[in-house]
Amino acid sequence: MRTGGWCRGGWKSLTPSPCQGATSPPSNKVTTSVKSSRKQQRSHAAHRALRFPGRIQPADYLAFGLYKLKAKEQKEFVSDSVHWPIHDHCADLEWSPRTTDKWETANILGDAGLPTIPVVAVIDGSETQYGETPTIRSGQDLAKFLTGARFPLFGKPKNLLGSLGALRIEGVDGDLLTLGDGMAVSCDEFVNELIGGVAYILQEVVENHEALGAMSTALATVRTMNFVTPGSVRLAAAVLKIPVRGNVADNFWRDGNLLADVDPDSGVIARAVSGTGPRQVSHTVHPDTGAELVGMELPMWGELVELNQRTAELFSAISYQSLDLAITDNGPVVVEVNSGGSFELPQIASGRGFLTRENRAFFESQGVNFKKLGR
Repeated sequence: MRTGGWCRGGWKSLTPSPCQGATSPPSNKVTTSVKSSRKQQRSHAAHRALRFPGRIQPADYLAFGLYKLKAKEQKEFVSDSVHWPIHDHCADLEWSPRTTDKWETANILGDAGLPTIPVVAVIDGSETQYGETPTIRSGQDLAKFLTGARFPLFGKPKNLLGSLGALRIEGVDGDLLTLGDGMAVSCDEFVNELIGGVAYILQEVVENHEALGAMSTALATVRTMNFVTPGSVRLAAAVLKIPVRGNVADNFWRDGNLLADVDPDSGVIARAVSGTGPRQVSHTVHPDTGAELVGMELPMWGELVELNQRTAELFSAISYQSLDLAITDNGPVVVEVNSGGSFELPQIASGRGFLTRENRAFFESQGVNFKKLGR
């Protein structure tokens, strides 16, 4: 049995959950023997939810819309509240942190010859060394580096998850930076105040494939959910994360962003949604651009599946993992590698539970005991 526990930081509590904001379902969906108040309905949902093997919480019950499903379907859902306990059975202690450090991940991928987005610089005021990667220690260093840089640049914290702190640098005029949201700051202010003591990586901006460009100017990525065993990679689910206008990244917690359920075999979008629970909205086209979603076959799907397999094999010490892959005109590239992966994304995207008989058997083979999980 593998052990872990390496990642218990505050990022989890800081990251807005896609389940936040859910309200009680219509009263005809959850009933008791007598007419009940909304508070009683929530209590009833909580009582039912906690009996599920996936340790569904009351907020999950509402956000996933389980009140609309049959009991057998409900029991296949799993809560993100037990993600880390499950993860710890499926990850090698030495490899998991390498996926959190985005600079190290990019180097591992590059050394293996896998297409990824190179890190063009690291901003870090500490004494940490980054080999041949240009390292920016001060506002003066940043101004000097940006003099010969190609814009726009994408920046994100080196060790945080969920796109917290992600930003774009559109250009520089002397000592003044222009960010993607129109803000103008000096290089000193950027390094010392805006990002503070957080280490950042800078990358050149990657554009969506022409077929996806009609959706958004921000990068849309495919989240793949992988189960890795010796000699085998099983792509258990695929989700296209779609940003809407004004969002710098595609993460679902950002207001208005969509999730699309993608058939792993064909690359065809089966369903697209925004929001959760009673506030969830289904979309057949992109709400900003009108671009077709449902029924669309993602370009270069065969190449993406091949890249997914090669990357999963490279990180095979993590038996349950997820990848974020972008599709560009030049082919798919690896954006990030995740140790484990949110259960919320595939379940919200598809409306189906992730704890199928096959998936549960995999987790149990790794040592997960669902009867004791979360107790």
